[in-house]
Amino acid sequence: MCALALEVLWTRLLVAVFIGTTYAFTCVLTTVLFGIAVGGIFAAFLIDRSRNHLVLLGRIELLIGLSCVLMMSVFATMPFTLDSLRIAVDSQWGSLIAVKFLMAFSVMFLPTLLFGITFPVAVQAYAMVGDRLGRDVGRVYGANTLGGVVGAVLGGFVVIPLLGIHWGIILFSLVLFGIGLALLWCSDSESVRMRGALTAAATVLLALLLWTAPDDMSRRFNQWYLDRGGLTALYYTEGVESTVMVTEPVDSEGGFDRTLMINGSPATASLERSVKSNRFQSVLPMVFDREPKNLLFMCFGTGVTLGTLGLFDVDQIDAVEISEDVLDAAYLFEAHNFDVVRNPKINFVIGDGRNYLLTTEKKYDLITFEPMPLSLAGVSNFYTKEYYQLCLNRLSHGGMVSQWIPLHSFNPELIRSLVGTFADVFPYRTMWFINTDLFLVGSNAPLAMDQVGAARRMAAPAVRDALSTVGFERPVDVFASFFMGEEAIDAYVNDAPIMTDDRPWAEFLAPKLMARVTISEALAEITPHIASV
Repeated sequence: MCALALEVLWTRLLVAVFIGTTYAFTCVLTTVLFGIAVGGIFAAFLIDRSRNHLVLLGRIELLIGLSCVLMMSVFATMPFTLDSLRIAVDSQWGSLIAVKFLMAFSVMFLPTLLFGITFPVAVQAYAMVGDRLGRDVGRVYGANTLGGVVGAVLGGFVVIPLLGIHWGIILFSLVLFGIGLALLWCSDSESVRMRGALTAAATVLLALLLWTAPDDMSRRFNQWYLDRGGLTALYYTEGVESTVMVTEPVDSEGGFDRTLMINGSPATASLERSVKSNRFQSVLPMVFDREPKNLLFMCFGTGVTLGTLGLFDVDQIDAVEISEDVLDAAYLFEAHNFDVVRNPKINFVIGDGRNYLLTTEKKYDLITFEPMPLSLAGVSNFYTKEYYQLCLNRLSHGGMVSQWIPLHSFNPELIRSLVGTFADVFPYRTMWFINTDLFLVGSNAPLAMDQVGAARRMAAPAVRDALSTVGFERPVDVFASFFMGEEAIDAYVNDAPIMTDDRPWAEFLAPKLMARVTISEALAEITPHIASV
């Protein structure tokens, strides 16, 4: 139980340092499994040389509790260490991954090695020889498996939101330490004096480690990020789904350059360029020859896009967001999102967007979403053929789907694949460009721009005020961002590989491109096709 709970806590810490890519989770899981495997092998050596396996198990539990507290001080140095090593290896991808693996091993190998020893020793301490051996081993194995399930649930869904990551690690370390002491005193194979001396020494060492441990590792990680960028934190919480933080420059005023951070990664911001893209995404579906009334919005972010959509003449917007903590931080972006959480037109749903599409029977006139960066693990689920098919199945006749594809940190091959996957599902489609972003609009019915209807929808006072601040005063200001129609998109895609749920290859490529500036390279491949429109 403690091992799986601690793995959840350690993962949340390391993701904040390594960035939550699939490679970061691989580093964590590899370290845990390797440590357990080596510990299991080493256990055979200890079991053969131990006279009392119950006492041995108690000593190991004591060591695990102590090692978990000891590693907290090592954890606290990781952001600074990674920053120095990144410079040393010149951010070369292979070297950087090797560095992250070594860092993960440095903080988790000792506790996981000791965890690996516990199961064989526990089996040896409990199991009877003879006809009951299989039953006894099965009992220990069943208890161990059940404990793993409970620990994973307890660590992620109870301890993190109630105590936080830092105090959660301390809690499970103390539980392990207490179990170790209990096992020592359950056996009378050693003298009371010996057990008392070992208890006193271990307790003093634990107290010393707790005294010298950092105040709050998770906050220290984020404080390192803040100090390096000259930022201050306006909001910070460790929730079930993620660690959410809102930052702004120390000398900022008016709330116009705040950034939403999720698990250490910038999700979105209230910077002028970001707000313009958000406003554009909200007004884009409103320039076509239809009247969207029932909308589905996923991935809340700062709420700027959703807040702008809520200003239009719509009946209801179902807004699906997986992290309630992100919604709680929305008030910090009220200068741009129009107090979106109190908009009566919006029905908030806390949950996963894809699961919502799988379970709802509702049909929508518009489905739009703003996923996290594609380099993060799991985000590719919002760019696959199966996901788009789910969206298509939930559209009313003439309904539209709007997708955002950033050009930064993507190479031309990846962008073509993302566009090609979208085009493979939606029979009618258009491409638009603003700032450094592409926007795709797909539908199950022919798409045509409607200048008269768009002017009427954009003329509502609240809408006009919101759009004029970012340069969209007339429909032509939006039409100017048009890039391609269906034929040009097909020519540009040119049989690009389709991304599917079982082959989300972009999730493995995108992390390697995070540090690259690829906008000019991508536009150079797209531009020839624009001329043919």
